[in-house]
Amino acid sequence: MPRAKKYHTAEEKRQAKAACMKRSYKARRDSVNQRRRELYAEKIAAKQKQERRAERQTRRNKDQEAVKDSQIRVQSIHASMNRILQGSVKEYLDKRMFWFEVDLTDPRPDTSVKVIQLHSSKV
Repeated sequence: MPRAKKYHTAEEKRQAKAACMKRSYKARRDSVNQRRRELYAEKIAAKQKQERRAERQTRRNKDQEAVKDSQIRVQSIHASMNRILQGSVKEYLDKRMFWFEVDLTDPRPDTSVKVIQLHSSKV
């Protein structure tokens, strides 16, 4: 003859299982909590590592963009210098001085003259 049923409804089975789990947790509470702490520490460490990796990648991308921008600037300067220097040195100086023309309506034309002298002395 089979044994008699201990639990007749699903609710009784659920309550019995919950009670069993409580007894099991109480018996080994320290080891369970220690394992939970370890898992949490691993999870936090992995998250921090992922954040550092993303930050490094962002920095690397910014550096690469800065280098590309600098290369574009250098290429444009190189192209303009090639255009300017195709003629003689006199033409170059004429074009350079055109940038620093003195405005006669300027209240301080001596400043403009000093700028022109400064740049012409470098050449």
